[in-house]
Amino acid sequence: MAYCPGFFIIVASLPFMLISLSESSLDNGNLKTSSHANKHDKVTLSLYYESLCPYSSSFISNDLAQAFENDLHTILKLRLVPWGNAIIYDNRTECPHGEEECYLNTIEGCVIDLWPHMMKHFNFIDCTEKRSSQLGPVKTTEDWEQIWIPCSEEFGMSADLIKECYDSGYGLELQLKYANETASLNPPFDFLPWVVVDDFPLYDDYQNYTKYVCEAYKGEHKPKACKDQHFSSSGVARKASLASEVRKPEGGPPPRPSPRTDCCKPESTVPKASPDVEP
Repeated sequence: MAYCPGFFIIVASLPFMLISLSESSLDNGNLKTSSHANKHDKVTLSLYYESLCPYSSSFISNDLAQAFENDLHTILKLRLVPWGNAIIYDNRTECPHGEEECYLNTIEGCVIDLWPHMMKHFNFIDCTEKRSSQLGPVKTTEDWEQIWIPCSEEFGMSADLIKECYDSGYGLELQLKYANETASLNPPFDFLPWVVVDDFPLYDDYQNYTKYVCEAYKGEHKPKACKDQHFSSSGVARKASLASEVRKPEGGPPPRPSPRTDCCKPESTVPKASPDVEP
């Protein structure tokens, strides 16, 4: 299967330091019962995605949601990173699927930060992804709000707090952190969604994430989702030892980068994305 190479993110005209996401935004509100994993035993699953990439949306709603339908979530530390092939140029973000995607990436990042409990923000993002797929492309901010506001109401989240995060510029700060983290992936991502389990990229086997999470889990309380499954060492054998390369301009300012619209996942297996939204 041929995959589109991941877009190399160039950050131009906006200097900022590499900042790791704060621990407070990544704390998943661990359930504290004897049948659940100790927080130190939990397996980290990081999902790098775009809010309007149809393959990302499909994975979130059809695959990753299953971790909350069974008990796999009890051993998970889930990290969602809404950035993907977006770029930063001239003090603004540009996204492959238009301004609507940049807006929704930021809204979802705000919700992750405001409600760090993983089930809380995952439910919102799952709802938002489903609604954006159902409503299709929209052109105005008011229409964009109708994608996510019903989801915030459904899960008891303050729409005013989310808007304040977006309007204040704090949402953009979160996006810059996601941009840095995505650019620092080693190896770089090849397509979206890009799933990493405890620093092990799953490549095209990402839909079998349960297998890798269960293999990585070293705690005492094995969830039902991991029982009666037979694992092999083939997954470990596929682990890449690739080193990322930093592209440095030979002189002068870097060229204006162009967002990619063909870099979610192979078109042969999933319907194409909706047309881009015009600014």
